[in-house]
Amino acid sequence: MDNTTFSIEGLSQAILKELGEEISPRTIRYYIAEGLLRKPDDRGKFTQAHLDRLKLALRYKQSFLPIPDIRAKLELLSHGDVTAELSRYEFQSKSPVSNLAAEYTQRLLSQKSRNSFEVHAVQQLAAPLQISNVETWDHITLTPNIVIYARQSLSPHEQEYLKALLDFAKTLRKPHI
Repeated sequence: MDNTTFSIEGLSQAILKELGEEISPRTIRYYIAEGLLRKPDDRGKFTQAHLDRLKLALRYKQSFLPIPDIRAKLELLSHGDVTAELSRYEFQSKSPVSNLAAEYTQRLLSQKSRNSFEVHAVQQLAAPLQISNVETWDHITLTPNIVIYARQSLSPHEQEYLKALLDFAKTLRKPHI
């Protein structure tokens, strides 16, 4: 593990350098108070583990997760789990977003030799789909290999059940850093 240490200002600068996102020392203190980030050592220094955990918290925040949900996710993750999650985010952001079907359709539409019937059929296939009854799910990562999916529209009883399940999961696995 990296032995680099940061002051609170250095942690802020490291986030700016690595993520291109400005975060003030005041916000870092707020995240500590909210339990998203552990306190620095006795000398007021933060470690690479703090930086990684803060980066993951910011990734979750970009996904519009509320602070209590971010805290619940982070409480279950060891430093190794945090780095694995960050790697997954990095891989997803570097992966080219490609819609091969749309590219293929565009190629077909651009070919001048097609007759109008074929072009019309391809245009109908390329029309946007009408989606109804959209469901939104929360993706709760317990470890890099264990994930729980829950609908966002849970009843109060189901929310209590999920909270109890996550609380129980915390007792099985304590974070390490």
